[in-house]
Amino acid sequence: MKQLANVISSVFHPLFMPVIGMGFYLRYMMFVKVTPALPIFILMVMASCTIVFPLITIFLMKSSKMITSVHMPSKEERKWPLLFGTFFFGLAYMIISQVTDKFSGIDGLKDIAIAGVTTLICCTIINLLYKLSIHMAGIGGLTGMLVAFAPQSEINLIYVIIGAVFVAGLVGFARLKLSAHSSGQVALGYAVGFVSQFVVLGFLSANIL
Repeated sequence: MKQLANVISSVFHPLFMPVIGMGFYLRYMMFVKVTPALPIFILMVMASCTIVFPLITIFLMKSSKMITSVHMPSKEERKWPLLFGTFFFGLAYMIISQVTDKFSGIDGLKDIAIAGVTTLICCTIINLLYKLSIHMAGIGGLTGMLVAFAPQSEINLIYVIIGAVFVAGLVGFARLKLSAHSSGQVALGYAVGFVSQFVVLGFLSANIL
């Protein structure tokens, strides 16, 4: 079962969630016609800033012994990777903002980036006091994004949301099975991700709050 838990934790790693969320929005929820190069550019920016740059940073920190493991078992070791992750996500926001200002009707792209930065800031602050599951914050954030955008979506997201909740259950199981977190840390991570995304995106879309 631990092998399965490792696979689940790797497949649904929190570094992948921003790209998955943005990709889903670009494919199914952005109804403004834009040049085909725009979605590719946005996804490249997100992948660079939320996967590539953070991974490079983590491995550099590991090689310089700032962290003992890429898994960062203690909240103390997660402090700097979270701060760098917030910085890189902020960089993605600035780049995406420059693009969205040139087009009309695609503010949702910038909103997603703002929500991502907010989630990471919340995780960074809470991590100073209490360890939480970043894996669960990632899938919780994705679920919160889907729920926030559901009222304005032209497609029925109910089954997608149910699927996201199911995946969250799998990820929670995996983190507990690997003894990476307590049940409280798993629940806290999911709550922080879901609430931060739902509140920020709901407020920015002005359709929920």
